[in-house]
Amino acid sequence: MKFPRYWVPDAFVRADSVPKTSVGKLDKVRMRAGQSEITD
Repeated sequence: MKFPRYWVPDAFVRADSVPKTSVGKLDKVRMRAGQSEITD
């Protein structure tokens, strides 16, 4: 099965843990902040 090029991610990042908010949801703001450190 082939996928369009824009469906395939540029990179995969393995994380030891995923930041969560106080109610247990994913903390997207902290995840995006960490992503900028990886791409720099």
